[in-house]
Amino acid sequence: MSTSEEQLMADYRRTRQELEEQEETIQSFKRKGRHYIEESQQNLWHLLQRIALDNESLNEAQREYHYLEESYLEVLDKERRKITQKQDDAEQAYRKALRNLDEK
Repeated sequence: MSTSEEQLMADYRRTRQELEEQEETIQSFKRKGRHYIEESQQNLWHLLQRIALDNESLNEAQREYHYLEESYLEVLDKERRKITQKQDDAEQAYRKALRNLDEK
């Protein structure tokens, strides 16, 4: 393996590692976010049970929390898809550069 190929491989591995770390960060946010949402829902549910005259307030709060949770998870999934696309792009760029080196 030539020095150029070794450098190309090292750059590709570094890029992949950075993107994988970003993906893990998103997964961590997802886990923590779900935990905080569930915890908040429970706290709100207990509070509303004490003060609500009927279940409509509780039901509305649960619907709003569900909507917020879905929105949060959607944003994280969108970011994860961007990282996956960057990983694919990095791999394609690496393979193309490697082919170009082989042709020289």
